[in-house]
Amino acid sequence: MCKTPPSQAHTYTGSMQRRRREERTLTEWNKHHSTTNGDSDRCVGDSSDDSSKSRKSSSSSSSNPSAVVSLHSVSETFLSMVMKRMKRMKTTLRPGRKLQLCIAVFTALLVIAAQIRPPCLWPYLVFKQYPKLDPEDNHDVTLVTGFFNLGHFEKAGETFGLYKYLHWAEVFQYVMNPLVVFTDSEQVENMLLQSRRDLLNRTVVIRVQRSRLNAFKSVEKIRTLFRDPQYPKHFPNTVIPEYPCSQHAKYEFVKEALERNLFPSNKYIAWIDIGYYRYLTQRRRRFYVITPPGMDESKIAMTQINPRDPSLFPSDVFRQNLVWVGGGMSMGTREVFKTFVEEYAVAMDTFLQAGLSNTDQQVIYSMYADMYRLKSKIQTSIQTYRWIFDRVCSCWFYLGYRCYREIE
Repeated sequence: MCKTPPSQAHTYTGSMQRRRREERTLTEWNKHHSTTNGDSDRCVGDSSDDSSKSRKSSSSSSSNPSAVVSLHSVSETFLSMVMKRMKRMKTTLRPGRKLQLCIAVFTALLVIAAQIRPPCLWPYLVFKQYPKLDPEDNHDVTLVTGFFNLGHFEKAGETFGLYKYLHWAEVFQYVMNPLVVFTDSEQVENMLLQSRRDLLNRTVVIRVQRSRLNAFKSVEKIRTLFRDPQYPKHFPNTVIPEYPCSQHAKYEFVKEALERNLFPSNKYIAWIDIGYYRYLTQRRRRFYVITPPGMDESKIAMTQINPRDPSLFPSDVFRQNLVWVGGGMSMGTREVFKTFVEEYAVAMDTFLQAGLSNTDQQVIYSMYADMYRLKSKIQTSIQTYRWIFDRVCSCWFYLGYRCYREIE
């Protein structure tokens, strides 16, 4: 009978023991991980179900419009679980596997954090480095915003509805700039007037009817276009006809604010989406929106999302849903913005006559394509502000945070 040499037997026994420990560790990890995934999915599902619940019971939603389980709490739970598990596994994993696990966990946390807070805003939202108002800062800016109640719709995997926008709009109670609001929602009107009751001399809220707006007069033509099965579907941009109409109305609202000569002493005027500062709902600090650094007064300031290809045809931009600059915020002098909105209105109608419809972002991209710009003799120009790492991760709110200044 052959016997294993003592040295080999010792090595074999030690190897088997390590293998058993690793198998037990892996089994425990998989069991715990699957349980945690189930909990996380349930939490995220509850979060996304908040809007559907508001459809069933508006009274319960209005009493607690922000009762949503955030991804932030899910990530904290995940981090806590991982740290506890790593402590238990400290004595069972070999150094190489510990390093691999740490890298995997760190990568996962970065992905989760990027979903919760855009990386370009981490200096503000994570490290709390909020810039303060300086005496040299120019806050001579009138803000224009608006909201249409389009019901509930899906966008980028998230459900949007009235109560979400009401929650985001709470930030405007801390905005010290003059504010002009256009809306068809009584709830939004009442909320903003109540929250800005100490700033009513700097607040104008205008109730609007869609039927009187040029942006909505072509809604049926757009609806017919979107029903064409050959027209590309980019939800909600080219699916819900009222959605692009509401985006086109932005510049009509700016034009009306200029024509009404609201807050005429302010040299600059800016459009800002009502949910633009959505990440600051818990900040609760008064602030000004100032002109961005290095602003060219002969141009309209906007955030660059992707590099511009001036050789593209408008049909490519519209049908492929391409984006050059974000429409969430734009700023210029009153004179330049007046010219811009007039050129925008002509371009919007021209593209629609050509059988093209999408949001304001596609209209603006196509306006500055060589084919259209040279033919239509566009006079205005766009000054883009971009995050240095925008090739890696887009920063849709970059311009607005460059203009954000808190009051001491």
